[in-house]
Amino acid sequence: MLSWAQLVAAPVEQRIPREPSVQRALNRHMRKLAKRGVTAGQHITKTLIQPNELYVLAPNPFPYWLEPNIRHMVLWFNPAFEDLGFGSTRTWVEETVRLKMMSVQKIHVVENLPHNRSVPELRHIHVFLLMR
Repeated sequence: MLSWAQLVAAPVEQRIPREPSVQRALNRHMRKLAKRGVTAGQHITKTLIQPNELYVLAPNPFPYWLEPNIRHMVLWFNPAFEDLGFGSTRTWVEETVRLKMMSVQKIHVVENLPHNRSVPELRHIHVFLLMR
C-alpha cells in the first residue's frame, strides 16, 4: 500500500501495484471482455464515454493499492476528439479536476508509459486525490 508521499515520489517508469484481490478482479474482467471479443478501450468508450463528451472523469473500478484517504480517478479521453490536442498539460487536468471535486487537498496526475498501461488503446490519465 502506498502513502501519498510514496505515490508522488514514484517515478513514472514504476508500475504501481494493486491490492491482490483487486488485481484478480481486473484480470477476470479483462478475460471476460476478451471472450466477448471486446478490448478494454472499446468497453470503456461504449459504456462510460458519451459520444459528445470530450472526456469523462470517473473513479477507477480497479484502483491502485493506496492509503484510504487517497481517491484514484481516471480521466478518459474520447478517441473521437483526440485531434483537438486537449489535456496535454498537468495544469489543464488539475483545473478540470478542481472544478469537479471541491473536497480535494492535493492532486497528483500521472499518464503511464505505454508498457505500463492496462488500456493502451485509449488515452487516459490517472488522477490521484488526497482528500481533506
